Amino acid sequence: MGKYQQLQWACEEASRCLFCEDAPCIEGCPAHIKIPQFIRLIRWNDMKGAKKVIKDDNCLGGLCAYLCPSEELCQEHCVCNKTELPIHIAALQKYTCDNADYIFKVNNDDLKNKKIAIIGAGPAGISCAVELKKCSAEVVIYEKEKYINGTIAREIPEFKIPKKVIEKESYEFN
Repeated sequence: MGKYQQLQWACEEASRCLFCEDAPCIEGCPAHIKIPQFIRLIRWNDMKGAKKVIKDDNCLGGLCAYLCPSEELCQEHCVCNKTELPIHIAALQKYTCDNADYIFKVNNDDLKNKKIAIIGAGPAGISCAVELKKCSAEVVIYEKEKYINGTIAREIPEFKIPKKVIEKESYEFN
C-alpha cells in the first residue's frame, strides 16, 4: 500500500471513531493515551498533532504500538465492539508514529539547572529521562551498549517490531 493509500485508510478508520465522552478505550490503555483525541486529529489529517498527543502521554508510543496487545486492552474496550469491529487503535498509532514529524520538547523551570544521571537506556531509563526533561532537568543517560532501548533493541525479533522503528524512536529521543 502506498503512502496516499495508507493516509486514506487512516483517515477512514479514524472517521469510524465515536469520540466517546467517557472514552472506555483510555481505561483499557496502560499508558492512558488520549485515544479519541489523537484519532480525531488523524481524522482532520493533523498527523503531527496526533503524534504529539501520543508522545505526551507515552514517550515510547511508537514502540508500544508494535508491542502492546491492544486487542486485549484499548481495542477490547472500544464501544464499536457492540455493533461492528473495534477501531484499529494500535494500527492508527503505528501509522502516526511511523509517518508524522514530531520531536518532543518541553520547557519547565521546576528542575532547571538540576543535573541528573540515569544508568541504562532501556524503556524505564528513557521514560524517566523524558519525564525529567519535561521539568527542564539536565539529564544524562549512561548506556554501555551501542544502542538505546535495551531489551527491545536486542531481544524483540524483527518480525514483531522492525529495527527501523527502534532506530527512529531512538533518534527522536536524542
